[in-house]
Amino acid sequence: MTNDSSSINAVHKATRYDLMIVSGIAVFVYIFDLITKLWAFHYLQLHPPIQIIPDVFRFAYGTNTGIAFGLLQGSGGLLNILSPIAFVVLIVVLYKMFAESSMDIWYRLIFGLLIGGALGNILNRLYCGYVIDFIDIFIGTYNWPTFNIADSALTVGEIILISRLVIEEISQYKKNAAAKKQEAIEYIDE
Repeated sequence: MTNDSSSINAVHKATRYDLMIVSGIAVFVYIFDLITKLWAFHYLQLHPPIQIIPDVFRFAYGTNTGIAFGLLQGSGGLLNILSPIAFVVLIVVLYKMFAESSMDIWYRLIFGLLIGGALGNILNRLYCGYVIDFIDIFIGTYNWPTFNIADSALTVGEIILISRLVIEEISQYKKNAAAKKQEAIEYIDE
């Protein structure tokens, strides 16, 4: 098998095709997040929580006027100003990374999840003044902060991104070590 660009697993610089895939994932995440938030707003807000796994996982309506994990509650006006600015900065950073990255399926997924998740929460905050949360998880007696699909997409995207960066760093380190070892062997053989 040759290692050319026609290979199924070939890594290549970002193209319009990659941008379409990233946009498709982002739109899917945004729409799925919007539908679930509308469901939570219209159904869960009026009903008791839905127990999926008793004492572990449930759907319960909640709102978050703060940022991640409920920090900075009551800072709505400031967050309504800072959120769009943060989103623009995120888009610029992601665009720069996107333009400079070798694209594969993982990076397409990462960019799509991050953009879709950020867009879902920012537009929800701008429209409502808060973010609708409804996924509730309990770990023993600890109740994890309630979250939503956009939060999940952001978290999964960040975990995959960090994993990819660590894997790439380890791979590069191994390649550099192997090259230095080969140079040392060639030097000794001379």
